[in-house]
Amino acid sequence: MPLSRNSPEISTKPGEPLRLGAFSFDPSTRELRDSGGKVQDLRRQSSDVLAVLARSPGGVVSKEDLIAEVWRDIAVTDDSLVQCIGDIRRALGSGARDCIQTVARRGYRLVPTSAAARPVGRARSGAKALIACLAAVIFIASLVTLLLQNRDQPVPIAALGDPPVIAVLPFANMSGDPDQLYFSDGLTEDLTTDLSQVSGLRMISSASSFTYRDSKLTPEAIARDLGASHLVTGSVRRDGR
Repeated sequence: MPLSRNSPEISTKPGEPLRLGAFSFDPSTRELRDSGGKVQDLRRQSSDVLAVLARSPGGVVSKEDLIAEVWRDIAVTDDSLVQCIGDIRRALGSGARDCIQTVARRGYRLVPTSAAARPVGRARSGAKALIACLAAVIFIASLVTLLLQNRDQPVPIAALGDPPVIAVLPFANMSGDPDQLYFSDGLTEDLTTDLSQVSGLRMISSASSFTYRDSKLTPEAIARDLGASHLVTGSVRRDGR
């Protein structure tokens, strides 16, 4: 598959284990191992998705191709693929999450840790930390705003016993560059994945949230459609320096 014009040039031998941060993935056995050689627990479909991506390191693999390869004649939605991507990212941890990149409206890209790709990884590590801080601020600000708006209203009965159901809507791309959509979409997906690991929260999948990109519906209507009690929204502008 062709590389995008922003992809690092990565040279790997077919079938050889790929370095993903502190982990290694063997496409032939579909085993993901940590630095100590311990096999990580991945669902079979998640391992298959990683194996398909590993065939074209640095290239974009479309969602349609991934679904056709992994699920073949089984009818599934994009949500199944998103869950597998989230499963892989959780296994890799924050240190190697950038190895699995979301390319908006196209698919996913696997960028192994290698001599050619390492400078890009280092440049992104600082940006990743900044993104995490911004995401936390946005999330906290959203909850505070919600509480302030409802401070004079009685607390819904559901809120007393049920866990919050949160949907992270697609972050608006304020850079003016359509090619940067992968950046804002990646932040949306990463924040959804990170919050799904917080005990006591229930998350709406990013696949469902992405259907409301540029929606003219009110936040109340979107929350009702998704079955969410809280919405997280925001915008992103990437500094080109």
